[in-house]
Amino acid sequence: MRKVTASAVLFAGVALACGDKLILLLGAARYRQVFGGRPVSILAYSHGESVISEIVREFEVQPALKRAGHKLYSVDDPDKFGQALKVGQYDLVMTEVKDADALAGELRSAPSRPTLLPVLYMATRADEKAAARKYHCFLKAPGAPDRYLEAIDDALELRLRRGNSN
Repeated sequence: MRKVTASAVLFAGVALACGDKLILLLGAARYRQVFGGRPVSILAYSHGESVISEIVREFEVQPALKRAGHKLYSVDDPDKFGQALKVGQYDLVMTEVKDADALAGELRSAPSRPTLLPVLYMATRADEKAAARKYHCFLKAPGAPDRYLEAIDDALELRLRRGNSN
């Protein structure tokens, strides 16, 4: 009887299997992660005692983040940041939420028009709600690699909705 029930559940899931319905069978994996979305180029801006340096180190050692194929570039100087935006092609810019407003103008004038992905470190629920209202997506740190990939996916979806795709 268990085999019949398990088969019925499995086939019922397969019967729904068109596009997003397949995700029901795959658990927490996102569509872009499962079906191989294109790797993105991310510019991480950190300065002084920024937690971005810690996030960059996590990106460099996490197998899940490497498998996604995302390229991460890091700068720690405002002049280098401005220069990198002028000459590089970036999809996302990752910086601490406290620096996000100051960098927003530079991002709008950059040739690649990257999308901002602010990082909240050890944030409260109130901080998260405020960031969600203001930026629509953010990366919460510290966190699990799948949460980082989810934040990147959210930022890419925002980028596509706004028409910034390259």
